[in-house]
Amino acid sequence: MHRSEIGCVDNVMLFGGYDGPIAGPGRYTVRVSIGDASDSAAFEVLPDPRSSATAAEIDDWVTSQTRVARTLGDVLQTLERVRHARSQVQALVDSQSAAELEELATAAIAGLDAWETTITQLKHETYEDEDAWPVMLDGQIQHLLDVIRSSGAPVTEGARERMTDLEAMWADRQS
Repeated sequence: MHRSEIGCVDNVMLFGGYDGPIAGPGRYTVRVSIGDASDSAAFEVLPDPRSSATAAEIDDWVTSQTRVARTLGDVLQTLERVRHARSQVQALVDSQSAAELEELATAAIAGLDAWETTITQLKHETYEDEDAWPVMLDGQIQHLLDVIRSSGAPVTEGARERMTDLEAMWADRQS
């Protein structure tokens, strides 16, 4: 049971997928709609009986997943916006014949290209390529989300430190 998925972006290979945070224990409602017809039903997700985590630790686990997923979503949305801006700059250059504009646009596009390579690994073409090329920021954030999701509550101090590190890396790339 995952909550909302992370928005998918073209030409980005996240080997862990785009699943969002796992839904924590609680009461939920599922709603199904087909055309004009819809129906809903309530259900409950129970805590894992094998876990000795407290309710507060479980809440923190869900909150931590949400925090990491939000950061990953922000990274991917920004990447998509940067790619769109790059294509707009290229379209402007293609529609004009000004050498000065072309020179400025070439520099801008080169800067956007360089930024993109710090966000996502463009050399990944197959799932095996993850072993051949470094995983960039998006993949590192996705991996942390996988680790937090799969390890369950409580969230480890190492995961918290890595979350802080990755958020700092993202803040640096936004400036």
